[in-house]
Amino acid sequence: MEYIFKQAKPVWGTDLKNRYNQFLGFYAEIKEHRKIRIAIAARSSYRLFVNGKLYACGPARCADHYCRVDVLNIEGSQTEGGAEKSSVAVEIAAFDKMGKYCNDNTLEKGIFIAEIEDENGNVLAATGKNGEFLYQELAYRRSNVETMSHSRGILEWYDLKPDSYAWIRGKGNWQTPQEVSEKITFLERRAPYATLNSIRISHFMGIYDMIDTKNAGEGFVLQLARTFNREWYEQLPEENQFLQKLRGLEERAFSGSFRLKRDLQIKPETGIVSAVFEHPVSELGFVEFDVKVEKETILDLINTDHLSYEGELKANTYVTRYNLKPGSYHLITFEPKLVRYLRFLFHTEGEIRLGWPSVLDDSYPDPGICSFFTNDGDLNRIYEGAKRTLRLSTLDIFMDCPQRERGGWLCDSTFSAEAAWQLFGNLGTEKDFLENFLLTENMWKGFFPEVYPGSKKDKTDPGIINWSYWLAIELCDYYQRSGDRAFLEKFRCRIEEFVNGMLSLRGKTGLIETEKGEFVDWSLANRDFALKPISIANNCLAVKVLERLGEIYGQPHGKKLRRICGRS
Repeated sequence: MEYIFKQAKPVWGTDLKNRYNQFLGFYAEIKEHRKIRIAIAARSSYRLFVNGKLYACGPARCADHYCRVDVLNIEGSQTEGGAEKSSVAVEIAAFDKMGKYCNDNTLEKGIFIAEIEDENGNVLAATGKNGEFLYQELAYRRSNVETMSHSRGILEWYDLKPDSYAWIRGKGNWQTPQEVSEKITFLERRAPYATLNSIRISHFMGIYDMIDTKNAGEGFVLQLARTFNREWYEQLPEENQFLQKLRGLEERAFSGSFRLKRDLQIKPETGIVSAVFEHPVSELGFVEFDVKVEKETILDLINTDHLSYEGELKANTYVTRYNLKPGSYHLITFEPKLVRYLRFLFHTEGEIRLGWPSVLDDSYPDPGICSFFTNDGDLNRIYEGAKRTLRLSTLDIFMDCPQRERGGWLCDSTFSAEAAWQLFGNLGTEKDFLENFLLTENMWKGFFPEVYPGSKKDKTDPGIINWSYWLAIELCDYYQRSGDRAFLEKFRCRIEEFVNGMLSLRGKTGLIETEKGEFVDWSLANRDFALKPISIANNCLAVKVLERLGEIYGQPHGKKLRRICGRS
């Protein structure tokens, strides 16, 4: 369903320093109210602060030229000391890179729209209205750095002073944003919101000196990133690349001194020291911690959900780097991190005080309506592990994994959606997920992207074409779960376009023949001799698609699906 703003218009900054990966801070002040309602949308990602406190992160991802609107109700006074005004600050990253390859967002141009209302529905502030929201380009995050994986955006690298985040309280040089000319359709968000509940990391594992072995291998994930993003890596300055070097660091016995009470106080002897924390299970969210450094320090925060075969926490590409001037900081990562282990890696000669880290939960909020328990402890743990895996890979879309790609792949989603319905009892995420794909236009023969929201240089390329068959299967399953006829009818013509495109691939045998990319499984059935030009498995799937669509759209079984856009 379309969301209509009363007064707000989408805006963005002008004459920005960075062409790729732009970072802007927006700010507004409103009179203090007992209740306020904030409707907000942005591309690619945002963090919302109310009176200096992180309140929400988003948005729910959506299709090209569409944005989902987060609606946030804030009750009770959020101001400290009974101030008459509340501050609303929004930090936004608009990700982009050469090659346009990404699996977790569309890499479209940045936009921001927000509208704040009181409890009676009166608009207190809106973007594009009388300069009520101002902005400044945030220079503390570097835009031209390495990517987190082959199919994601850039890693976090910050150059900070103790007052770098003072803009959240209204300080700095502000400018008036410009209304964007792009026609954008705003849609409601049906998927649930993350709780952002604070989860304290369980315990401290140890402290180590880190020695550079000069034996840093590239590693599979970094190798993939450089291969898939060749244009991007070719233009990266050497000083903005450090991931491979981290891989050459190894633990040694700590030579300095430390004290662990409410925080960790460290006096290093060498130039590199690290502190490692562990949690009993994996969590997904934003890492939050306090840190105080005596001298200028580089802090590399490494997160992972597993250790090496030797039991060591090795460096990977999911690193957040902070260049810290002397002083105290309260830090929260911008990207959600998959955390069971954390390594805080300090490059410094000065003393360090590190507060106990926590994770602000950014996973699916389990309503607890489904439970499973037997007298078999192993079986119970398998169930809990499966449920946690689903939670960590589900929020606004069904993600293939919570960290490396965070992309919404078809086929996988067919089974994730069924599990989510059984375990969570909510269809909001699935409906948003399906709608994102069904809104795509101008695709090859009416097919759908293999993974979405995402981006390719050729936006018409669906990738693995039989993944579109699975979208049709999931749509039929969704209808059987929900009875949502209106949603089905809304996309009649889009499904017709796909079916006609699929049937156009039939050769002289009457079977679908194609040299396009297809996938069956990891067996010999996935070799070219079994796939091209005719895959029996995928032809069987195509027949099933026609049967299922015929059932829900009222067409005869076993016959060519007639035109289903109101014409015979």
